[in-house]
Amino acid sequence: MLLPHMRGSRKFALTGPLTVNDPEGIQVILNFMNYLWSGGREPARIYLQRTSLPVILTMAANGTYAKAMQSCEEMESLAEHMVEQWDRSANMDW
Repeated sequence: MLLPHMRGSRKFALTGPLTVNDPEGIQVILNFMNYLWSGGREPARIYLQRTSLPVILTMAANGTYAKAMQSCEEMESLAEHMVEQWDRSANMDW
């Protein structure tokens, strides 16, 4: 969306250039993404970006996610277990 503040009475426009040609802006976004997924938040990336699993509130309430956030290995184990459970329920393999 463009905000053509100098173009007559229209307050915004949904037309215009569709590409971003600003390397500095793109670098700021990449730096933020690297910061976001570093340190103690790194295990969350495994669950949120490598799987298509939902966030289950009862697992947040009972400490399952907190335990898995202790290390990438713990989160890999949880993610693998949850993907297997999800696949079995989808295939009705109880």
